[in-house]
Amino acid sequence: MVQLVCQNDIIVNHPFACHCQATLNDVAAKDYQRTGWFDPRITCLSLDDYEAKVLKGSNDCTMDAAIGIGNYANNRVTTSRLMLVELRMGYDNVDNLSASSLENKISHSENLLSGHRIDKNNYFIFRDGVAAQAKSWAERKKKEGGVCHVWVVLSVDEFNHLIQFVEDMPYVPNNDLAQISKRLTDCVTDRNWRGLCEETDYWREKALYYKHRYELAEFEAIRTLLLDTWCAIEPDQLGLNILSDDYCFLCIVKEDLSCLNV
Repeated sequence: MVQLVCQNDIIVNHPFACHCQATLNDVAAKDYQRTGWFDPRITCLSLDDYEAKVLKGSNDCTMDAAIGIGNYANNRVTTSRLMLVELRMGYDNVDNLSASSLENKISHSENLLSGHRIDKNNYFIFRDGVAAQAKSWAERKKKEGGVCHVWVVLSVDEFNHLIQFVEDMPYVPNNDLAQISKRLTDCVTDRNWRGLCEETDYWREKALYYKHRYELAEFEAIRTLLLDTWCAIEPDQLGLNILSDDYCFLCIVKEDLSCLNV
């Protein structure tokens, strides 16, 4: 399953934003009289507000909100789009739900946002204690037929795990740092000083390549690995002849690593 991340810029730059930009917490607080349901950073379009204030229609004909999301993998965000969300945290009895009403909300929201990419899944958020019942109800309705859209029923906690922020995601290096470290360590263990120098030269140049491309997280990962490895290497303490090629190479390569200091 792909990791989803919130993209508030989609909402801020949306033409509806000047009429109905809010936070998802703001939308929830209107109906459920408390805040703190969701990450306060999640910005959304309050579709109910747009319907009522701009189109002068009923404020219960749309999904509650649209948020901006994207797929996150390999430190990149792709496939930016809107996600439709309906908040149902006040429901205790799922038998009061209407499948046709939910379908109409989705269809009307899609028409309202036509021209913008929208996620194929439509999310319905229930309180943690009710979500399991709501999931069973939704599955029954799908089997009975008449459900044209894709429904995803989640608890508040599940939704909060589903939607993350790029700044909170751990950086995943493009290169296998463990393998690089092993090659360097093996050279030190085998006293293969020429091999150590060659490996270090190669990865020093790769680090600088990433730096010049402003891929600074990758640069920092390789830089830290090289400097940590060489921190414990002192050519004068290896028992080498100071006139030997190995000694000279080690001194030169260690000095060259200074270009990685930032």
